[in-house]
Amino acid sequence: MSANPIGIVDSGVGGLSVFLEIKKALPKENIIYVGDQAFHPYSRKSKSVLEKRVGKLTEFLISRKIKVLVVACNTASCQVLPHLRSRFTLPIVGVIPAVKPASKIPNVSKIAILATGKTAKSDYLNNLVMKYAQSKRILKMNCNGLQEAIEDLDKARIADLLATYAKRIKKFKADAVVLACTHYSLLKDDIARMLNIAVIEPSPAIAKRVTSLIKLSNNEENETKYFYFSTGNPNKFSKTASDLLGFKIISEKANI
Repeated sequence: MSANPIGIVDSGVGGLSVFLEIKKALPKENIIYVGDQAFHPYSRKSKSVLEKRVGKLTEFLISRKIKVLVVACNTASCQVLPHLRSRFTLPIVGVIPAVKPASKIPNVSKIAILATGKTAKSDYLNNLVMKYAQSKRILKMNCNGLQEAIEDLDKARIADLLATYAKRIKKFKADAVVLACTHYSLLKDDIARMLNIAVIEPSPAIAKRVTSLIKLSNNEENETKYFYFSTGNPNKFSKTASDLLGFKIISEKANI
């Protein structure tokens, strides 16, 4: 199974932040990425709908012989991981909002958590806060519209929304920011420049977890292969992904 790929699934382009970290940590591993743009955004879908949908995406990736599945979406991870693990036997890695590492930063007493509406209101996030950051002051922000603006690569809208959310974070006097949506991780550097405080996102931790599962990256093929699929418009995905990542992406259509 050494040459079998890692599978990554997200509602759109956000999981590319996770893809980059895994690619950096495991440069010899083949990767298949699926952006489910036909069903974006996941934050507007019910748990039962997401379980069925992400199950279909998982079947698509398993048919391509993946050895590890990464659910690179906070909303999906909060809703569907137990269901997926009950159905499929391969290792499955989800996204955990980085509340724990943020709470461990010295002298941090106030943490702003940027999330989609469903994640911000989830029991999953509440439990993380209670477990790891009970002694901290927490600002949970529903960043309405930001995920969609990133997906559409609406740079003017992104800039306006970031300015609005930055104003709230500064008023709260946060010491650290947790990005609880992988789409937001693509803007990590911009957010850090605006706020000049620690900005924590989960991609490095996910890459570390995937590395521990694979243990030894011994792909003997001459060339590492990356495949990109969109359930929506592959041309739109290719353009947005290429712009965000800074190198050319060519996506195929996945009829799922």
